[in-house]
Amino acid sequence: MATPTFTNIVPSGGNEGFGLDSVILATKVLNGTAVLDPGSMSDAQGANLSITVTDAAIGDFVLVSPGVDLQGIVMSASVISANTVGVRLQNESGGTLNLASSTWKAKVIQDGL
Repeated sequence: MATPTFTNIVPSGGNEGFGLDSVILATKVLNGTAVLDPGSMSDAQGANLSITVTDAAIGDFVLVSPGVDLQGIVMSASVISANTVGVRLQNESGGTLNLASSTWKAKVIQDGL
């Protein structure tokens, strides 16, 4: 089996992308940060937060990194509207948890396939 080759590729559109064996996997990676304070959440309670990421579009891939330990809180994220990454937190720990205010990072990957 051949070893795959990861490369930086400049597609015809001019945006640098990331590729594997000359197949473009992502044409653009966008970044955003926000200082978020989810506050105290009792068991079975959730919170919706948002991070602005310029040029993000529904259907893009999203990675989010909180600035604190989630202490067992479940997190999901997606682009919920143009330029906005929505982060959903859900406390199912059995107790009350309070995440401190911190800087959260979002990375949006626009599909090159």
